[in-house]
Amino acid sequence: MREEFIALVTEPTRENYLRVWEKFTSSADYNPYSSDMEQILPLLNDGKFAEARQRIYDAMARWLLNPRIHLLASAAARGVGDEKTAEMEGFFAVRCLQGITSTGDGSRQQPYLVSSVTDEYDVLTYLKKSLKTQSLVEDGERVLDVLECDDGTALCFDITRPYAAMGKRMRSKK
Repeated sequence: MREEFIALVTEPTRENYLRVWEKFTSSADYNPYSSDMEQILPLLNDGKFAEARQRIYDAMARWLLNPRIHLLASAAARGVGDEKTAEMEGFFAVRCLQGITSTGDGSRQQPYLVSSVTDEYDVLTYLKKSLKTQSLVEDGERVLDVLECDDGTALCFDITRPYAAMGKRMRSKK
């Protein structure tokens, strides 16, 4: 998957995003509802940058396509004085966002394809929009998250694969 990710950050096209997305979301370790972020944010807020950085690296395989994990990695690197890595991780975050937004236009016909619901909020921020309401919609064989924005627009995200992964994990815990 390393080569696919390098291709994505080199050229964030739909095709490059889909290649890495397919491998990433097909992995046995794929868990779009992991609680990693909830453990990392307090460490950053408390100025524990080295510890946060280690947690981020431990979690990176589960969040590779998520823009926020790269922004958190950037903040942690900056906190320990590693400006080069901070810039690189910030660049990765933008490339992930560009990859996501290359997959559609956010309409119901061409929703953005994400690997986690967290990606949706990162896209909202990237597009400078604010969430008003969110709803889950079954559209044939697809599952869409529809985010109504304060400006009256709606953005649709295809969460079919993350939704199926959640269902699979819930069934395996029974």
